[in-house]
Amino acid sequence: MEENEILQVALAGLTSETGSAGGWVSSVRENLKGSLESYKRLSDVAARLSAGVRGPGTAPSRLGNILGSITTNEKTSQPASSGFYKPAMLSLEEDGFFPVDRQGAEQQNAVESIAAEIKSSLPKSFREDDAYIEEVLGILHRTTVNLPSAYTGDVSYYDQQRMTAALAVCLAEKNHEDVEQYLSSERYKDEKVALLVGGDISGIQDFIYTITAKGAAKSLRGRSFYLQLLTEAVLRFVLRELKIPYTNVIYSGGGHFFLLAPLSAGSELKRIQKEISTKLLKHHGTSLYLALGWADVPVSGFFDGKFPEFWGKMHGDLARNKQKRYSELGTDAYKQVFEPKEFGGNPDDTCDACKEDHREVKPWAGGDIQDRICTLCESFIEEFGRKLPSHKFVALRFIGAKSSPMDKASDALSEFGMSVKFFNDKRDNVNLDAGHTVIWSVDDSKVAEWSEKWECPKWIRYTARQVPRQNNGEILQFDELLEEVEGGFERLGVLRMDVDNLGEIFKSGLGKNATLTRLASLSFRISLFFEGWLKKVCEEEKNVYTVYSGGDDVFLIGPWDVMPGLAQKIKDDFARYSSENPYLHLSAGMALIDGKYPVYQAAEDAEKAIEGAKDLDGKDGFTFLGRSWKWATFSEIAAKQKTLSELVRPSTPDKKPAPQALLHVLQQLALEEEGHKKANGIHVWGRWIWMGMYQLTRMGEQNSGIAEDIRSIRDGLAGNSYKEIHQWGIAARWSQLKVRKKSK
Repeated sequence: MEENEILQVALAGLTSETGSAGGWVSSVRENLKGSLESYKRLSDVAARLSAGVRGPGTAPSRLGNILGSITTNEKTSQPASSGFYKPAMLSLEEDGFFPVDRQGAEQQNAVESIAAEIKSSLPKSFREDDAYIEEVLGILHRTTVNLPSAYTGDVSYYDQQRMTAALAVCLAEKNHEDVEQYLSSERYKDEKVALLVGGDISGIQDFIYTITAKGAAKSLRGRSFYLQLLTEAVLRFVLRELKIPYTNVIYSGGGHFFLLAPLSAGSELKRIQKEISTKLLKHHGTSLYLALGWADVPVSGFFDGKFPEFWGKMHGDLARNKQKRYSELGTDAYKQVFEPKEFGGNPDDTCDACKEDHREVKPWAGGDIQDRICTLCESFIEEFGRKLPSHKFVALRFIGAKSSPMDKASDALSEFGMSVKFFNDKRDNVNLDAGHTVIWSVDDSKVAEWSEKWECPKWIRYTARQVPRQNNGEILQFDELLEEVEGGFERLGVLRMDVDNLGEIFKSGLGKNATLTRLASLSFRISLFFEGWLKKVCEEEKNVYTVYSGGDDVFLIGPWDVMPGLAQKIKDDFARYSSENPYLHLSAGMALIDGKYPVYQAAEDAEKAIEGAKDLDGKDGFTFLGRSWKWATFSEIAAKQKTLSELVRPSTPDKKPAPQALLHVLQQLALEEEGHKKANGIHVWGRWIWMGMYQLTRMGEQNSGIAEDIRSIRDGLAGNSYKEIHQWGIAARWSQLKVRKKSK
């Protein structure tokens, strides 16, 4: 098909149903020179296939929370979602972001208001057809994510429309008369209709974190955002090579992307894989590699919960291709990939941040006098790290791939045909004369803040950008951030969190209800929490450094004393976001470091910590101070810690403090019980019980002002045979570190 015809099909898919946001479709057609009527039936088939239904839909009155219906227990029926979204446009306002249990009376008025917003936002003309389609898609993204589709009560209008458009593009190359029988004839159940394509950049963790502590705070966020941009650049490169629009993207983020492509794309993907590998090898050596994997989906694959089967086949192909990386290059790149590099060993040629010595290095203005930095590491700081935290808009321009030097991060993006500009205000000039330009607002943004001169697609693309700063605006280095710790235990907390069993959730979490639109909606909702809500949460903690937040995980660094509470808040917010679904939860791990600790080692320590939490029965836990706890237990420990901290360092000056010996006693009792349990395998009566009764009683007698508080701890322990002494022990250690005085 001609590219213009493909775009017409995609637009017909976007406007295939009126649903709850009806009234805007005619406005699109008024702006078009051609007619979409010839693709109406094709789009109708695509809509039903993507929704997994054979008949017409019955539009629900409100959008349910798809996260609330997930289950990972095959013996348990899927829980009914107890949450519904308020019909509000996309924003990080709590009222519209979290599902609620009630249906507001304002439903119909809100829908009419949103439909009017869509009509008023539609561009009257655009330079390019693909830009027009992406602008329509961007408008639906920010206006209809909380409105239900015409087919499924837990899939948004936005997700249904974009997946209808994607599948319509795939069906367009089939015989249209055959397509019309896909829904009714058994003859076509095995007819292959689309390719499910996945892309996965490997080496991300090493690329971001394998740097020294020198300048890490200034470089980390830039490296992380660069990888987000690189993923987008590679994705756009693939779309251009396949001549398919942005509507065909199922999900993109965290170094991954998934899309639907016509079957004819299968003959092009190996060539595209080779081109991508060549470009990445040129700019990043073997540190970053993108694997492509794909699987064809038949008509029957869209019904009866079968779609995850092909999702799994695509991931299987991805995994196999990752195991044989660079095989697509043949022998041409053998020397570059496999032969050892010749390093001179001269420190004057070695970058003090990444320890590489094959790029130009120069004195580092941001480090010590003797420090040197390579052009690539400097570009992560100057091109992205400094600019992202202070700018609200990012303009991405796609002007076709071109060969570029290997000096800076922007050079690698240019190799895939993308350039980047940061700006803050609609008065800033964004040159739209060349190429296809897309503008991202990295925060909530109203149309009034966008210039009428920006005749290009505009998206709200939440991006966590919080970094602690000095009074002069400079980013705090990690050793400087230590000064923000309250108390004398000067350490930073490295926190990692992610969703448990995510692969299993996509494989079987939706059961027989698994469809293309539901998987797309599931991806969108999970990423919206990590990219959007956590951005807001982290920005409220001014001293927390957001290394990465997106996809299904988060990596944060901050003063150690604030991180446990932050982890608990994120866990609680995610539970509320998923309608308290017991089958959908997070695990977390936290490591303690000083300001000079190598970042790569800190990342590994936090990774081991989160693995400890996932080793718990059912996962759903938090590793803190070297021990892994279920979240419910950790909440009890946190409450005990507050009790102890208030005792030894009262918040009111008229209250007598408890001796810090109380903290030592509780820790020793816990160690005594733990040693016995390790030796005997069970908790039984032992000397720690009578020791505890004696020592706590004496301490209460010797400290009359707080005797009642100490007796309460003693009696609480005795009431359940000291089975909670391990909680009191870790709470005492936590309090001991928290109340330690700063050294002079």
